[in-house]
Amino acid sequence: MTMRRRLYGYELRCVLTLHLFQHGKATVADLIDMLDFHGFEVAGRASKTVSDALRYEIAHGRVRRSRRGQYG
Repeated sequence: MTMRRRLYGYELRCVLTLHLFQHGKATVADLIDMLDFHGFEVAGRASKTVSDALRYEIAHGRVRRSRRGQYG
């Protein structure tokens, strides 16, 4: 069994922002799949946790929301 690392707060925001910077636009579902593929997990409902983290990055100008559920 592989140990999964739980991301939250600053670390989660950094991983999501870096992925968007390197790969361009992605949906919340794509980002959740990416986290799973790389052995990460998030607490609670993954879609809400990821969108909350991205909302913080939008407020600070590092991420843009192109449409509902899609970020770049």
